[in-house]
Amino acid sequence: MQIKQMLVPEYKYELLCPNPMTPTEITFHNTYNDAPAINERNNVANNSQGTSFHVAVDDKEAIQLIPFNRNAWHAGDGANGRGNRHSIGVEICYSKSGGPRYEQAVRNAIIVIRQLMDQFNIPIERVKTHQERNGKYCPHRMLAEGRVGWFKQQLVSGDYVPPTPIPQPEPQLPSGQYDSSWFTKESGTFTLNTTINLRTAPFSNAPLIATLSKGQQVSYDGYGIELDGHVWIRQPRANGIYGYMATGESANGKRVDYWGSFK
Repeated sequence: MQIKQMLVPEYKYELLCPNPMTPTEITFHNTYNDAPAINERNNVANNSQGTSFHVAVDDKEAIQLIPFNRNAWHAGDGANGRGNRHSIGVEICYSKSGGPRYEQAVRNAIIVIRQLMDQFNIPIERVKTHQERNGKYCPHRMLAEGRVGWFKQQLVSGDYVPPTPIPQPEPQLPSGQYDSSWFTKESGTFTLNTTINLRTAPFSNAPLIATLSKGQQVSYDGYGIELDGHVWIRQPRANGIYGYMATGESANGKRVDYWGSFK
C-alpha cells in the first residue's frame, strides 16, 4: 500500500519531531474519533502542544506526516522512552464509532505496519500498543474488543483472517427503579463538552429523547458503568420518567474518558 507523504513543515520539527531516529520499534494507536487520515495529519501540523505521530491510516489511504528518521511524541513514555524515541507511531482512524470504515482502516493498518516491519527489519516483539508503552487505554477499541492479539497475529501471518465476532447479549432495559447490579445512586450536575444524545434507556440504540449541545447541563440522580460500553447518568424527568445519557466510554468496569464535567 502506498504511504502518501504529506510531511509537516520543517519549521515545526523542533516542536513535533526534534530528534534524529533510527526506527527499531512500532507503536499502534486508535485515534478515538471518527475523522479521516487527512484530518489527523492536519491536526498535528496545526497544533502547538507537541503531540505527533508518523502515519495515519484510514479506510482509503495512509498519510505520513513525520519523517521516519525523526522521532515523534505519541507514546507517552517520556523524553527518552523507547516509544517516543525509537518507534514509528501509527494511528488507526475511525475508531470511536467503529463500523465498516474502521474495519477497513484496520485492514489497511495491517498492510502498512507489515511494510514498515519489512522496511526497517522490525520483529513482531517490538510492535506494541500505546498501552504497552505507558499504560494508557489505547488502542481503545481494539482493547475493548479483545483484538490486540488477533491484530498482531495478522502482522505475523500476512493473511487477513476476520476476527471472531464477540457475542453481544440482548440488552435488558432497566425499569427505572434502583438496582445495585447496574445503578449507583449519586446526585449531581453534568456539563457537556460535546454534543450527546439523551435516550430512554442506557443503550446507544434506545429511542432518542433529545440531542443536547456543548455547555448544556443535566441534573442526575445516579450512574451505571459498563452499560453498552459507556458510563451513563440517569436524569429524573416528569411523571416518574427517566432519561439516560452516556458521559464517556468504559471498559473492564472502569471509565475510559469524560465527555464533560461533574459537580
